[in-house]
Order: sequence, then C-alpha cells, then structure tokens
Amino acid sequence: MYSITTTTPIRLTATALPKTACAGSLYAFAAVSSVRTRHSPIAIPSPRRGLSSTTRKSAIKEFFPKVETKQIIQSESSWQHPVYTEEQMRSINTEHREARTWSDWFALSMVQGLRWGMDFVTGYRHPPKGHDSKKNDNKAAAKFKMSERQWLNRILFLESVAGVPGMVAGMLRHLRSLRTMRRDNGWIETLLEEAHNERMHLLTFMKIAEPGLFMRLMVLGAQGVYFNGLFLAYLISPRTCHRFVGYLEEEAVLTYTRIINEIEAGNLPNWAQMEAPEIAVTYWKMPEGHRSMLDLMLYVRADEAKHREVNHTLGNLNQKEDPNPYTAIFRDSTKLRPSKGADLMKPTGYAIAETICFCSDKQDIRCHLALTYYSTFPPSHHKCAIWRILDYKTEWMWACLSTTMEEQHGPKAFERAEPFAREMTVLLNETSSGPFFLGSYTDFMWAAILLFSKCVGEDVYRELLKRTGNANVHTDFWDALSLWTERSD
Repeated sequence: MYSITTTTPIRLTATALPKTACAGSLYAFAAVSSVRTRHSPIAIPSPRRGLSSTTRKSAIKEFFPKVETKQIIQSESSWQHPVYTEEQMRSINTEHREARTWSDWFALSMVQGLRWGMDFVTGYRHPPKGHDSKKNDNKAAAKFKMSERQWLNRILFLESVAGVPGMVAGMLRHLRSLRTMRRDNGWIETLLEEAHNERMHLLTFMKIAEPGLFMRLMVLGAQGVYFNGLFLAYLISPRTCHRFVGYLEEEAVLTYTRIINEIEAGNLPNWAQMEAPEIAVTYWKMPEGHRSMLDLMLYVRADEAKHREVNHTLGNLNQKEDPNPYTAIFRDSTKLRPSKGADLMKPTGYAIAETICFCSDKQDIRCHLALTYYSTFPPSHHKCAIWRILDYKTEWMWACLSTTMEEQHGPKAFERAEPFAREMTVLLNETSSGPFFLGSYTDFMWAAILLFSKCVGEDVYRELLKRTGNANVHTDFWDALSLWTERSD
C-alpha cells in the first residue's frame, strides 16, 4: 500500500523573484520551497545546492516509514473511503453559500483574507470569470499560467494544514464528551475522518514531490498558528468555525477545478501523461483505466466538495444537541439521506429541517418544532411575533413544513393555499392580535402556520402559545385559526 519508487528525486529549480524586496521575501516560499519530485519529466535539474540536506535513504525512512514486517503485511486504515463514480465526480461544481449572519460574514472574511495571502506568497493568480484556459496563446493568459512545480508547492502547503480543523474540532468535542459525561451524537467520528482524509491527500502528493527544509519550516510555523487559532475559536463559536471550514473548502474546490481544467486544456503536459501513485489507487479504490493524474484530481476535488457540504451542514445544526446526520441510522431506508459518499451532494449544506427530519421520529420532530417555534417569540414583540418565523433561525422549519405539505397534498401545495391564506389574513386582522399586513411571504406563511398547528396538535399548540407570554392574544389567534383546521383543501 505504501510502496515507493526508487527513482532518485530531483530538486526543482526556483522561479525568478519579483523585483520588489517585499514581494521577493514573501515569494520566497514558492521560489525556494525545495520541492523534490520522483517523476523526472516534471523536474529541471538545478546546479545550486538546495536548502534541504535530506538524503535519499533518510527521506524514505522519514516520510514513509517501513510498514511491512515479518508478522505484519500492512497497516489497514480505520476509515474506508467511499467509492466515487466518474459521473458523480464530474457533476461537482463550484458553489457558494451566501453569508446570512454576522458569524457567516466573519468566517467568509477570514477565508478571503487567508486566500489572498496564500495567493500572494505562492504567486497564484486566479483568472477572471469567463477566462478560457485553452486560449493560451495570448499575453493575458501568461500571467495566470501555473507550472506543475508551482501547483505542487501550493498543494503541499495547503494539504499540510487542511487536516488541522477536523482534528481540533474532534479533539475538543471528545474532551467535552468526557468532561460532561454525555454522548457526542456522532460528530467526533466525522471530524476525525475528515482530518484523516486531508492527511491522505498530503501523503498522496508527497509520493509525487517531497518537501524540502524550507517548506517544512513554513508548514511548522503555519500549523502552530493555525492550530492554536482554531483551538481558541472553536471554544468561542463552533458554528463559526464550521462555517469557516465550509467557505475554505469552497476555495479548495475552486482550486482543484482549475487544475482539472488546466490538465484537460493541455497546459500541464507532464501531469497529463503521469499515473497516480499506488497509495492513491489503494485509498480511493481507483479502477483500471482511471488512474491518471486527472483522475486523482477528480477524486481529491470530490473529497473537498464533501467537506464543503459537511461543514456547512454542521454549521447549520445546534452544536450541543443535534445529531450528526452523516453517522445516523435512519428508520426509513427508502428515502435519500445525507451520506459519506458523493451520491447526494448539497454544496451549501443541509438545513436543520432536513437533518432533524432525517434523524428523528415523528414525535421528536413535533417536540423540536414546538420548542424552536415558541423560542422565536420574545415577550416584547407579541403583536408582530408571527413575522419572526421568517427569520433565518427557523429556515429549517420551512423545509420541514414544505416537505410535509407536499407529501400530503402534492407539489405546489402552498401556491394552491393562496386564497385561503388571504381569507385568514383578513380574519386575523379582526382579532386583538392584529393588524397583519399582506406581504411577499403572506401566502406561504399562513399555510405554514396552519400546517404547523396540525403537526403539533391542538393541545401542544395551545400550551405553546401560553408559554410565549400574552395568553389572551394568542388564544384569540388560535380561535381564528381553529376555523380552518378542519379544512381539507
């Protein structure tokens, strides 16, 4: 599994440094990272002595320790990678989840700042939207061109720190589970598996190029800062950290998508004819005839896309109470569920509605809906409290209600409820809880309220209204609503 070739690694030469001293010092990362490759077609021999003094014998021992012994054939991984089909990998696109809260904006800003810094020190420039990588004969395309060596510099550094978030989050959740003596609801396993997957990415690319001393020092410093920063951030706001990783994986998908496009356009000729390392073939279970570098990039991009989905989903959940849908065992196995594979990808992550409905039985759904519903009504906003259900915090409730409504009454059930919703609005304006105004969400809102009352039941709903504060106002609201609870249309 961990066999290595005997081809003598050849150190890559450095690219020309920028003219300015400031840019030159930062650009040194890409220039003298001392990446050594086992595939001679990529390398250009350098007459200068590199920064790394690692010999071939010690490099083998240090990077890939011997696994096979008299008693042991190889070390088996605890996490078996799911099998991807080519159709699944080809269907992956670059997507972006819009920031909706201040924590989302903070996470997105941090990712954008880190991306800019990494692009600057590695000499990376992403082409503008609409740029055709196949048209490489013009001057404009030259400034966006990246060689195989430059891509390896970037990939090795990024993958060396990409496994940090999953390990930090898994470690902290593990310690909290021990400290509070409570189960973690399946989060730890997924987070540690993500860290393991990112480490396998690094080991795979190290079979193509080994980092020199300068690169390893850069990784050491970056890992120290990154680990401690995420450690403190996860203690403060786990949701923000998962959103941060989700946005970071969006950038990773974008980067690997560009690499795939460059290979297909013929701009990376050495990689076009190179086979994937044996460690990659074993880990991803790559079939015969699909073991090229292009196939490897498709597999890695699929992994990053899955991390994107998982972290955006975890960022939508209640960090202390909600179960992890990716490790849950479902009662109804006939429906599509969130999974570890690439068969059901949702780039922006699953809303709470979809995950809670997947992981809970009917009674649990009712309780969760009821608790979240009345928690959105502050005592100081009773008259306009109904509008608060449009808040982003109850986005999951809309998905639950919409799914249930369509299952019971067919597609576009809310659109068909428009006349009823308008009649209800007029009726409610005659109660003491009014006035209510027609708006862009009115039709959907009232149909959802009716469905919600039916889901939780009359007794639960009455108790729910009492807990929100002004019982008389909500009783009037229920009385108005009860006129329509027996309608089948």
